[in-house]
Amino acid sequence: MATTRCARVGGDSRVDIRRAVCVARRVRRRGRVGLAPDVSHGCAFFNGLLGEEYSMFHQIKPGHVLRFEVDPGGIASPGAAAALHRQDISLETPWPTTSSNLGIVQVLSHTSEPIGKIAADVAKKLDFSLTRLTLYSRPEPTATPVGQMLGFQNCDFVGYTDGKAHYINSNNSVFSKDFSGCTMVVYTQAGERRVAHVAASADREMNCKQAFMTRIRNNGAELIGWFKPYDAEDFARKMSAFGVISKYVGGDINRLTTFGVVTAANMAYSLDAFKPVGVGTNNWVVTYIALCHLNRDWNVP
Repeated sequence: MATTRCARVGGDSRVDIRRAVCVARRVRRRGRVGLAPDVSHGCAFFNGLLGEEYSMFHQIKPGHVLRFEVDPGGIASPGAAAALHRQDISLETPWPTTSSNLGIVQVLSHTSEPIGKIAADVAKKLDFSLTRLTLYSRPEPTATPVGQMLGFQNCDFVGYTDGKAHYINSNNSVFSKDFSGCTMVVYTQAGERRVAHVAASADREMNCKQAFMTRIRNNGAELIGWFKPYDAEDFARKMSAFGVISKYVGGDINRLTTFGVVTAANMAYSLDAFKPVGVGTNNWVVTYIALCHLNRDWNVP
């Protein structure tokens, strides 16, 4: 049976890192990637094997801030088909190129006011790290310098629509969002790398997961892997985080978003983040991140 679970970054990992390294070695990295030099030492081994994109994402912790050049919260879905129950759920549907690039995405630590206090509150209550609790509890200016950038990348985006499987052609790291059981699939078609968000549903006629996999396999795709950024057993985790951040999102749990991320080196992450109400437009505070196993099984449960 395919492994679908993810392991928290920095914790005990159930992910087969050796396999991930082998996959990453076969991938040619393209696009704009950066890493602050003063934070690279902690991942020196993986930097050498997987490159900077692994190091940047693997350093993200609760309380860090994702600053998007283009806010993913403002990207609207093109909408479901008019006749959902008569459409072909196996189809590959291109995601609109007008909303497929997020520009530069930065990872920031100890950001300035007003989001700084919110991020610090999340770090102290959800990271469970004594070291970070101590750092965030110090009065300024003795804490880590404000606005420390841990890294940046030019990232792309593929979105979700009911009853569809959207994909983009991309050699960059790719974000997607609004997961509740959908899969994120990475594959090549005629030598071109594609990343897809494949809709899941309790309604068989709208559940694309297996139909999509069968279609791309029959079309000659080479599967790099798939994963579920969110599954039913993750609900307790999100509720726990919501208890901490509810006052920052107007009591609306739907504002705590689950992202799926596949890096340019084909490392997969599940990431929960929220955009505080009334605090800018492009800053998202991270509450959870986990490294996920990319399954190479063509059968999706």
